[in-house]
Amino acid sequence: MPYVHIDWVAGQSPEKRDDVAKRVSTAVSEVTGLGLGDIWVVFKEIDAERNRQHRRGLCRARGSRRDAGVRQYRH
Repeated sequence: MPYVHIDWVAGQSPEKRDDVAKRVSTAVSEVTGLGLGDIWVVFKEIDAERNRQHRRGLCRARGSRRDAGVRQYRH
């Protein structure tokens, strides 16, 4: 069973997430021949400002980043 993990900037609309999940699921289904019900797409919401700071090297402590949440979609 494919499990696709997507790091996603927080604040995107649920409609955009749903559209991405459907397109990713469809692409994986076409390539693997599996049914959509066998494919998991998981979004991990990332705080955009904290992500920018991390990339600039301002946030160096490992494990200090708090995740905004994880959402799972299954078709």
